[in-house]
Amino acid sequence: MKLFIFSLLLSFSALATPELARLNTHVEILKTYASFDLSCSEDSDCLALTAGHRPCGGPSLYVVTSKKNSFLSEAKRTAKIFTQEQKAYNIANNRISHCGMLSVPRVVCEAKLCK
Repeated sequence: MKLFIFSLLLSFSALATPELARLNTHVEILKTYASFDLSCSEDSDCLALTAGHRPCGGPSLYVVTSKKNSFLSEAKRTAKIFTQEQKAYNIANNRISHCGMLSVPRVVCEAKLCK
């Protein structure tokens, strides 16, 4: 069963267009930058970065990070690039989606890590 699911995932990834692959790469880079340092002393040290653009508007994801993260500016820059490129992709491909908005996650400092 696991092999079947793995094979199915591989077949879907083979169907991905270069544009979708690029968008997915931005998300992975964003997650890497954001998670590099999640250290905190209090809740106000934590934040949820918005990223992406849904066809109906609003972000397509939030990524938790710390204001203490030395890669915060890179994470913000990557989020901005991803948002611009996803919006352009959605427009160019006449993408549609449900128009439900994502709630901003509540970020907290727990055990000295942003969550």
